[in-house]
Amino acid sequence: MRLKIQEALRWLLRWLGVKPKVAEEVDDVAFAERYADISKFNLTAVVANKVATVAVADATIEVGGVNARAVLIGDAVQRCVDGLRPIAARALGVGGVVLKPWVMDGKLYLDVLDQTRLIVLERRGETVAKAAFLAAVEQVDGRTYERLEVHTLAANGVYTIQQKAECNGHEVPLDKVPSWAGLPPEQTITNVKQPLWAYLRCPTANRKAETAFKGVPVTFGCETLMDEIVEALAIMQREMANKEAFIGADVRLFSKGPDGKERILPGANIFKKLDATVGVDDKPFFEVFSPDIRTQQMVDMVNFRLSLLEKAIGVNKGVLTDLDNTDGTATAIKRSTFDTFALVDALRKNIEATLDGYAYACDVLATVNRLAPSGKYELNYDWSYALIEDSAESFEQLRQGAAMGVIRPEEVRAYITGEDVETAAENLPIAVAE
Repeated sequence: MRLKIQEALRWLLRWLGVKPKVAEEVDDVAFAERYADISKFNLTAVVANKVATVAVADATIEVGGVNARAVLIGDAVQRCVDGLRPIAARALGVGGVVLKPWVMDGKLYLDVLDQTRLIVLERRGETVAKAAFLAAVEQVDGRTYERLEVHTLAANGVYTIQQKAECNGHEVPLDKVPSWAGLPPEQTITNVKQPLWAYLRCPTANRKAETAFKGVPVTFGCETLMDEIVEALAIMQREMANKEAFIGADVRLFSKGPDGKERILPGANIFKKLDATVGVDDKPFFEVFSPDIRTQQMVDMVNFRLSLLEKAIGVNKGVLTDLDNTDGTATAIKRSTFDTFALVDALRKNIEATLDGYAYACDVLATVNRLAPSGKYELNYDWSYALIEDSAESFEQLRQGAAMGVIRPEEVRAYITGEDVETAAENLPIAVAE
């Protein structure tokens, strides 16, 4: 499938007359294949899932605004929010993910594409002025069709979206795939300020090419260490298998009986003792061999390498190893999770920028395609800070502030109940409110 994606994108580049950046494509494919590998313990996937879960847990992301446009954009953003954890995990695992809205038959749809399906063709500073996408792949009558898009943002704000369908290296009409029949081959939009797609980038620094637009996986540069960890786990499994208990049986039990038939011993892991002496009665018929396994030494070896990987990634203990909470003070706990929180916070900032860009793209497409009347909207983000906050300490600070008169009672109620401050003020008991 990865090869098919690259072939389709190269066909598009040839059509555009652009030379592909082979090295960048190879890196993207390698990142994606490593993240998708399920044949062994996948540390990139483990870290990506863990960080993404912490980042989006208990998050509230809403679109504010009392009008039809805000409702439309709110519904579109909610589709992203509903799948935000796997989207964030994939961005961390492969380096980046594209969120691209598109319209057909008066409805707004969402494409979630990993960066192997994106080629950046032109940049103006931080803005991508031209990009190509493998937007969709469909099977019709046993043949594979690819839908490719080219987005171009001119300096004067004119935005062009070109769409083409390809099959086996040849251009075909879009209506060859029934679900693409209503798509325009080309669309021009004016007064556009930024690309009509958004890119969620993994916050890990690309030390190989710092100016590259695309990101790198969260475990970038740790491939050798991860291979060593997987090998250490394999050694543990081999040793446990090799040192499985077995029974050594006297050779006399394998000889023929008085009836001339060979005796058959039941069960597995029964072996003939080579040092057995026939006719010596004081030799036991059976001896159990069950050696000790170097369990603790092996666990220590794996944990040491896992702790090195945590340091290399930039997270604290507790992501891959056990969290040491012997010093359980609030200050110590905050310090023990600060590095992880720094990575989580950077990912949240990227998520906010991505969803803001996605909402803008939905807004422009809604105007052009007359999906809903114009109206104001605003994205609101409320993230959980349980990773570094002590809830008992925070509540005590609020309580003391209320007693001193520097914190309003409704703020304390809002903290306890999760209500917004206005609702909490309305729900306060009369005596407290007065």
